[in-house]
Amino acid sequence: MPQTLSSHGAGGASALNPFAAIVSAAQQAGVRVPGTNGPLPALVSAASSLVEAADARHSANCTVESLKAHMSVPSAADIVVQRTLAKQLHVANANNRAIVEGQKEIAARVRALKSRECIPVEREFQQDFIALLRAIFQSGPMLQQLYEDVSWAIHTPEPGAAWEDRLQPLLDAISTCQAYEAGLSQQQELLASLRTKEGPSKIAEL
Repeated sequence: MPQTLSSHGAGGASALNPFAAIVSAAQQAGVRVPGTNGPLPALVSAASSLVEAADARHSANCTVESLKAHMSVPSAADIVVQRTLAKQLHVANANNRAIVEGQKEIAARVRALKSRECIPVEREFQQDFIALLRAIFQSGPMLQQLYEDVSWAIHTPEPGAAWEDRLQPLLDAISTCQAYEAGLSQQQELLASLRTKEGPSKIAEL
């Protein structure tokens, strides 16, 4: 019965520690097991000191990185200044958009007035002016094609938006000249109708 308990205990110990049976046999044979509280070998001590030094260096590096992170973070005053500048920039952009819209409205009104009232030209120079307008009209399709080419080029990586802005006044001038030529034609038709109704003498008085 004791042997069974002993073997059971040895089996349980060996299951937890495979060297338990060897240590037990050595103790029974009178072999002294060395203690674990003695001085550590030099290499082990050196390794321990290197590990401590590495830990200390890592801790110092963490402290330095933390200080750098704190230095790079903007202060509350800087954030307030940035927000103020952002608000001012937003207001400036809004004012600029309002100015641009006002300029467009003024330009539209001027074009409307020119189209409605025509361009005042002395009667003696009207024929020359009409010839000039016709020359401009003949170059209109070429300008329109050039404008379309530039509009297509805007979608390319090359900066072509500036050319569109430069050609837009030419197109506006063409539309204004067309309106003026239409006004002159209406005047000629009106004069012809008056000449037919009132006679040449009445027209001369006008």
